[in-house]
Amino acid sequence: MRLLNYKLGAHISIGNGIENVPEIAHSMNFNAFQIFVKSRSWQEKEYKYDEIANFRNNVRKFNIEGTVAHAIYLINLASENEIRKKSINDLNNEIKICNDLGIDYLVVHPGSNPDRKKGIKMAIDAFQSMETGSTKILIENSSGRGNTFPSDINEMSGIIDSLDKKHFGLCLDTCHAYSYGYDLCKYDDFIYYMGKKLELSRINVIHLNDSKTEFASKKDLHENPGSGRIGSCLRSIFYDRNFKDSTFIMESPDIERSHEKNLNFLLGDNIED
Repeated sequence: MRLLNYKLGAHISIGNGIENVPEIAHSMNFNAFQIFVKSRSWQEKEYKYDEIANFRNNVRKFNIEGTVAHAIYLINLASENEIRKKSINDLNNEIKICNDLGIDYLVVHPGSNPDRKKGIKMAIDAFQSMETGSTKILIENSSGRGNTFPSDINEMSGIIDSLDKKHFGLCLDTCHAYSYGYDLCKYDDFIYYMGKKLELSRINVIHLNDSKTEFASKKDLHENPGSGRIGSCLRSIFYDRNFKDSTFIMESPDIERSHEKNLNFLLGDNIED
């Protein structure tokens, strides 16, 4: 079975070896995947030559079309203490790893600050100081919990308009958008408003997550596509031709056991044996 016309995958553990992730994704009928490239701590990581070579070879061998990494959650580029320096150092390490592995995108949560305007400027300054190489850095929207940003589409636009198109883009998380207060079940209104505020072509990755919690809850609790509060409305963004070149990633609970159900919900007749 193969996917038709979509780059679709899930977040996959590197616990069995990073070089084996492409085969694992392929075994679940995905042609894309997302990973953490290192432990979710400040500790730096460097892969051996054989690990890098085997990973790259397997991406080709198993016909993977979209490769995404997610930066660690400790990062806060808007912190006003030593965390900011640690965050910049970690991101530079993760960027190097992604370049070595040939990964397309690195998704980042910029951070939080009670003074949102100041925090956003600090994050932009940090991003502008980085050498990204061949991997594009994607800023992900938040659910609005606490002082995290960007959650509002205007904040997303303000950040991305300040950064180079070639090296920076956006990751749109559907659960986060819904939890913040954008109703994906009124999809035409949502996409029209977002298209007025930012270039939709800059959304390179979509985290295709349903929400366990109610609309505008400001909570970040993912559910399998079609099994949460957004439900069948998720299909609207998946089939939107504005995102025909985007990579769709599911960050679903227990993906190893739910992937077939998720694929059937999203693709239906668009799966070929």
